[in-house]
Amino acid sequence: MSYPEDEPFTASVLASFGPAAPVRAKEILTSLIRHLHAVCREVNLTTEELYVGLDALNRAGRMSDAKRNETLLVSDCLGVEALVDEITHKILAEQTSTNTCILGPFYRADAPRYENGDSIIQKYLGGEVTWYHGRILDADSGKPVAGAELNVWECAANGLYDQQDPSQPDGNMRGIFHADEDGRYDFYCIKPIPYPVPYDGPAGDILKLMDRSPFRAAHIHFMVESETHRRLVTQVFPSDDAYLNRDSVYAVKNDLIIRFEPPTPEAMKGRGARGTESGVQWEVNYDFRIKKRPT
Repeated sequence: MSYPEDEPFTASVLASFGPAAPVRAKEILTSLIRHLHAVCREVNLTTEELYVGLDALNRAGRMSDAKRNETLLVSDCLGVEALVDEITHKILAEQTSTNTCILGPFYRADAPRYENGDSIIQKYLGGEVTWYHGRILDADSGKPVAGAELNVWECAANGLYDQQDPSQPDGNMRGIFHADEDGRYDFYCIKPIPYPVPYDGPAGDILKLMDRSPFRAAHIHFMVESETHRRLVTQVFPSDDAYLNRDSVYAVKNDLIIRFEPPTPEAMKGRGARGTESGVQWEVNYDFRIKKRPT
């Protein structure tokens, strides 16, 4: 597909699609080609500058593996994943469900599996221990989603995830839990802290070129799903964090900002409350609401 305003060269590229090109792929690639060509013309991009950009993409690919997704981090630093997350949430019309948030580059599917009441803190590196509990509910009926899986991960108090830090045991500060018959879950973690995204690759180069801070607002990641309900990927942010308005990947949403409250006596009773120097200092009661899969 070409448009009257297209330059002849761009029009010729757009006209090169074959008849078997998938409709959605053609729609996306057509728009991508038109906008990429427009950017090149608008800024008078040179060959040398193009190669710098391509080298950054190549380096991001080489740095990416099951433990770190540098390419995704590049998109995060440009606001792409946050924008696509917002678009997707609107397309699915999930106003009744917990708001979504970006996956981020440090998700791991092979997190340790725990029982409710356990702690994701395998090695305590400091931080303010928190009892985190609540329910997983159907977004429309409000009924509990028994057996729903909750995957949680966060960085340690030194600002590093387990795959970044050889001193941490594999799976530290992450875990998978399952809701009971009433939809209830609970675990122990630390109150999240702000930390800089990795600065040693193309994502860091982009932030430096933009003269921006690498710090992420403090957050905890969650992935919630069940056989009957859609997967929910989200994050929550402490209301007292200093980086809420300048998160390096633009991920903060107002309805995902939560209060950490002083602990109740119940918070001190769980198995995960033991084994840390400071005891339990905070408590969060938070419900997740997830949408049923289409039938």
